[in-house]
Amino acid sequence: MKKLIISAVSTVVLLSGCASNSDSFKERLAPEGVAYTEDRVYGYDALIVAYRTERKLKQQAPVNVCLDVELKSVQASFSGTSTVVGPATGNLYTTNSKTTADANNRVRGIETFSTGTEQLSISAPDAIGLMNLTFNLKHQVTVRYVDGVLKFKFSNLNYVQSNAGYAAAGKFTNQGFASWIPSFETTALQVYNATADRVAACVAGDL
Repeated sequence: MKKLIISAVSTVVLLSGCASNSDSFKERLAPEGVAYTEDRVYGYDALIVAYRTERKLKQQAPVNVCLDVELKSVQASFSGTSTVVGPATGNLYTTNSKTTADANNRVRGIETFSTGTEQLSISAPDAIGLMNLTFNLKHQVTVRYVDGVLKFKFSNLNYVQSNAGYAAAGKFTNQGFASWIPSFETTALQVYNATADRVAACVAGDL
């Protein structure tokens, strides 16, 4: 019985050590403040679902007013081309699809806590870095001012190619975007931090 107990304890210790090493390695790979879905290999094959950052400052303007002023909100368009086989003829038919998502800022909150929706289009590298394409981004921005720190959370993340090419037109799903495409992550974090900087400058009175 004693041997069995020792063996079980040793196994737990070994597994705990492996989990600790894996978690440590994952943290080194993941940019600070980024949250993923439950992943399989150190953040890859997972979706980026949230990002948190903060700015130290002295509040001079209401958070809800600054969000309303500084969040970008533009209409997003999606297009694509899909191919279907005619059930009667067996021939291939090409159909073009196009949709739009209306701009809607939707800022709600008070002087020290507020949330809003940002929607914008950017030019950024494609998945393999061969060319720049247009991507539509949409995310919820939640901001809270506490003890000299302006805290940001970006959630309901979307990073969608505007023209899907030979695929059906995309759309916003609010479910996050691929972590295994480095250019997407890098560009998205640049957008989020630029938004945080604009809002922080407004709240600090640096207009």
